[in-house]
Parts: sequence; structure tokens; C-alpha cells
Amino acid sequence: MSSTNDTPIETLKTQADAGDAQAQFEIGKFFQVGGVTQDYAQARIYYKKASEQNHIDAILRLGNMYEEGEGMDKNIAKAVECYTKAAALGCVEAKETVQLIYDDLSNSVGKAILDFAKAAQDPLFENKLAAMRVILFHYSNEAEKAKLGAPKAEPSGA
Repeated sequence: MSSTNDTPIETLKTQADAGDAQAQFEIGKFFQVGGVTQDYAQARIYYKKASEQNHIDAILRLGNMYEEGEGMDKNIAKAVECYTKAAALGCVEAKETVQLIYDDLSNSVGKAILDFAKAAQDPLFENKLAAMRVILFHYSNEAEKAKLGAPKAEPSGA
């Protein structure tokens, strides 16, 4: 129950706890950016509640938290899941973000193929299978790190 002595945040929290998606989104923002004590876990909880009601801005914020690793490890797969949901609801920004993520991943795979082709031609690599294993190991580790949200390793000898 809301009383006349409640602060605007308390009133909003009461509405959010009653299931109001816009209030859930607003409370999530307060927790994310620090309008109250910053608490990413609470922001994520409220964004998830609002996103379950198809609140596009909450879905985008939640996706961004996964993509940036705010209050958790980065999780590109979860970010893409959020952005895809928002895109299915008609959000153009989400469609563009999904495309940028896929383009970035595609470029990484393409670079791995080109690096392998270059290494296979190098006379210093007597055992081309060993060269392939080194490159595939490196890029499979990079792909796993990207999936888990770890920072990319800097290329050596660039």
C-alpha cells in the first residue's frame, strides 16, 4: 500500500512490485545508473520482470547489461537473445545491434580462415597440421572467450 508520505521512488517500487512494466523499467534504471544505491543485480531483476511483459526499453537495457557485463560476466549469447526479442517486437535499434554482433563474429571466423591459409603457405611450418592446430586452438579459445564475455587477446607480431 502506498501512503501519502511515500517518496516517488517508494511509490514507483510499489507499482513495480504490483506488476507495472513501466514502473519495473524505471526502478531497474534507478538501480542500474545509481538513482538509488547502484545494484546491478536488482536492476537485472526489474528489467527481467518488465521484459517478460515485452517492455522494449527494458529488454534493450537487459541486453546491454549482458553485452557489457554490468554486474556479471559478459554473455553475448544472452545479449543477442534479448536483442532478438526486442527486434521481433519491432525495435529497429535491436535489429541493427544483432547485425553488428553477427558481423563482428563473422569477421573473426573469416580472419581465422585467412590466418590458417597464410600459415599453411609459410615454409617455416614444416608440419601444416601443427600450424592448423595452433590457429584453430587460438581461435576456438577466442570464440569461447567471446561467448563467455572475456576480453579478446591482442594479436602477436602485428
